[in-house]
Amino acid sequence: MPELPPDTTFQAQPRQFKATNKARLGVVETVYLQQPEVQPLTVESRFSRWLDSEEQPYQRRFIVSTSWSPLDLGWLKGQAVGMLILKNEEGKFQIQPTEVQREEVNERVLELAYHVPQPDPKSRTMHDPPADDLYLPFAQIRPGESVRFEPVDPQRIMVRCKKSSTRQAKALLTVYPA
Repeated sequence: MPELPPDTTFQAQPRQFKATNKARLGVVETVYLQQPEVQPLTVESRFSRWLDSEEQPYQRRFIVSTSWSPLDLGWLKGQAVGMLILKNEEGKFQIQPTEVQREEVNERVLELAYHVPQPDPKSRTMHDPPADDLYLPFAQIRPGESVRFEPVDPQRIMVRCKKSSTRQAKALLTVYPA
């Protein structure tokens, strides 16, 4: 490295920051699998992105029954969704549960599906098979767990509780604008 003359001075350049009024969505998560006598297998995900919308997020607690129903997207219905998070809020106990209570809670698995509506019955002929709406399951959420994703068409996402012998499941939905 060349030597500088002793009378050399440096002037610090002021840092320039760009001010923005946009909201930013950030995610920090770690998923790991720990097996006996093996190092844990870990996947980390960290990212953030700017949102175009100035709309507020929508959050709602609700009860999920055993029949398919659309997600209530609140004031974001019909708008682009930047991220959707659905949490199964079952599995929280105030006291030590019995084995029967644990089994009941473990049955309360949420299932997500994509709804594919069938053609208008008026456009069918008598030779066409009956047209029931089609539900394509793509994820399940066990008690205490959650999923997050950016849906392509959030209006077509349906949810149900796969099985519940005593009652339906509690869920928490959070929807962020795009």
